[in-house]
Amino acid sequence: AATARHAVDRWVGQLVAEAARNSPAALDICAGRGSVADGAGVSSAADPLRRLVGPLGPDGARSGTGHLDAYFEEAAVAGFLRQAAESLMDRDEAEVAVYLYALSGSYADMLAVVNERLAATLTAVPAGGASAPRAGAGATSPAPRGASPANARGHSWRRIARWLQKEHVGEQAGGVVPRALASEGNGWLLDDFGLLVNVAELADEVHEGRIVEAEQRLDDLGVLPRDSAGVADMQRRYQRLDSRMRIVLERVLVLAMETLYRHHQDAKRRAAYAGPGASADVRSMGELRERAEVLMAFAHSIHASIEQATASRLSKLIGMMG
Repeated sequence: AATARHAVDRWVGQLVAEAARNSPAALDICAGRGSVADGAGVSSAADPLRRLVGPLGPDGARSGTGHLDAYFEEAAVAGFLRQAAESLMDRDEAEVAVYLYALSGSYADMLAVVNERLAATLTAVPAGGASAPRAGAGATSPAPRGASPANARGHSWRRIARWLQKEHVGEQAGGVVPRALASEGNGWLLDDFGLLVNVAELADEVHEGRIVEAEQRLDDLGVLPRDSAGVADMQRRYQRLDSRMRIVLERVLVLAMETLYRHHQDAKRRAAYAGPGASADVRSMGELRERAEVLMAFAHSIHASIEQATASRLSKLIGMMG
């Protein structure tokens, strides 16, 4: 009997996995088109996964209105969904697996996958070369043409992260996911997720030359020292991070230096246009250089841990701010 039940469970798990791979709702989530009304424009008859297990509700919990719910207990259906998610992970179809983890209520598994993949997209790509400033007052320095901050799959993970942030883990969501993670002692996954989403947005802002927005986000993140008095505290915080999040913070460090460099170049260009009346821009250049030196002091304090490419990039950027 146990063998027969195991075979049935395995077959149902495979059925759910195949349904997910052909589900408009799941594929919409992967493409960043999902919403709390999962597959709102798609009838259950047209979505094999919704027929089997029902949709996600606005609060992040499964509705429990699928065909499987008529024959199996909620825990069993959740088990089928987890089994299907794991089989898709084995096929390197993690994007769809994340949706199944969400449906199953396995929020820690869901966020662990998203955090891992999002961190990989942020750390696999260098911050990009500094570019020459645009002409014109108030302009910011653009990123090099074609220097995308992430590859196509990286953008897919950013879209998935934004869906989760908007619909299921942000302040405007129903709170099921944050409460479940807190009760399991996994609230740190949500903290890491929030940092990673912000770093992804920061990378886009720097890449697109939105320097004012990037500077504001860096201030809001509060993960880098703004003056020499804060270096030691940030060093201790850095040492408490795991290896993956340390690399993410190094990415933030390079992005911050890139932001300061571009701001410095804009001020330098304006000072050149204004001539003797450019005292404000000259003062701004000095302040930006001082902030860059604080970042270098922080980098030196963690020098044994950071990658050589990161150290070289930082040195190059501050050297161009002379």
